[in-house]
Amino acid sequence: MVTVRDQSDTFIECLTIGARGDRTGVFTVASILKGAVIVKMQGDLLASPNEYSIQIDTHKHLGKGGLIDDEMNHSCDANAKIEFTDLTIRAKRQITPGEEVCINYCATEDNLANIFRCDCGSAHCYGIVTGCQYLSREQRDSIKDELSPYLKRKYYVKESPNSGGDVNDDEGEPQQGDQAEHQ
Repeated sequence: MVTVRDQSDTFIECLTIGARGDRTGVFTVASILKGAVIVKMQGDLLASPNEYSIQIDTHKHLGKGGLIDDEMNHSCDANAKIEFTDLTIRAKRQITPGEEVCINYCATEDNLANIFRCDCGSAHCYGIVTGCQYLSREQRDSIKDELSPYLKRKYYVKESPNSGGDVNDDEGEPQQGDQAEHQ
């Protein structure tokens, strides 16, 4: 388990559960500046995904930790992102009071445990959220800086044929056999 972390230098006290349409989400009651740490994530490390986990490596997933970030929704144009070096959620831009704080699930999940129809309202909405492997090259490139280290390795790091790893093609599409690995 990721141990309970001191949240005194975060914006966790500015977050509240609220409603948007027929669903609940995490909203801020104060301005959050770009780059600010919103919350430090915590939870059990799991070997396989579930509906609420976040993929942080090939067979490593962070489960629910009991904090408000467990309730954050997806947006195809998210205003927050996970910083994997310290497992924090940070503001991608200034977030204004009353705004829902969202992350892009496709930046962490290659193949979501539960796919869903997105209602984020973004002009670039994916429609159905299934995971990173199902995004177009253009969609994946637009969130490249937010991708987990695992997904960056899978789609952007070219390995030498002598290293034993697959060489990703120039289009960044999944290699043959990748889909079976995630079913």
